Order: sequence, then C-alpha cells, then structure tokens
Amino acid sequence: MPALVVRLAYKGYNNRPDIYIDSNQVSWQDFEPALREKLALYPPHWPICLDGDPGMDWQYAVEAIDTIRGLGAEVILLSRQQRPVKMRDH
Repeated sequence: MPALVVRLAYKGYNNRPDIYIDSNQVSWQDFEPALREKLALYPPHWPICLDGDPGMDWQYAVEAIDTIRGLGAEVILLSRQQRPVKMRDH
C-alpha cells in the first residue's frame, strides 16, 4: 500500500497553512473526518507521513499530529531542508 501523507503548505507569516491528505486539499475543520475516512482503507495503526514546509509555524504541525494520534495512527515526520538563499552582488 502506498504511504499516507498529510502535507502542510505554508501560506505566509501568520497564516494558517493549507492542509492536504495525499494530494487532496481539505479544510482544517474537515481534516479529522476526512482522515478518519481515509484511514478506514488502511490496516490498523498504519503510519502517516507528515510533511510541513520549513517556513511555517510548527504549532500547526503539532495540531495535525494531535489529530492523527487521536485517531490511533502513528506519525512519521518528513524533513526538508530549506534551500540556501543566493546573495547577489550589488
């Protein structure tokens, strides 16, 4: 079975990130019921990969983790490094 991925997409400073289950965007209000429905298709205790943009406020990752763990699933955090910013000579 393919991995189940929850992705948090950064939308700028002080903005709640968009949340996706696999490639489908859901609202934060619909996240738990949509994830519960998706998890019903997987074996019990199937792990969920959580991918969050490096620039976002990680309080939203914690909120997503709480929801995921509340449904009885384990969380695997995916890590991405920010690309280095090139400085231009003026």
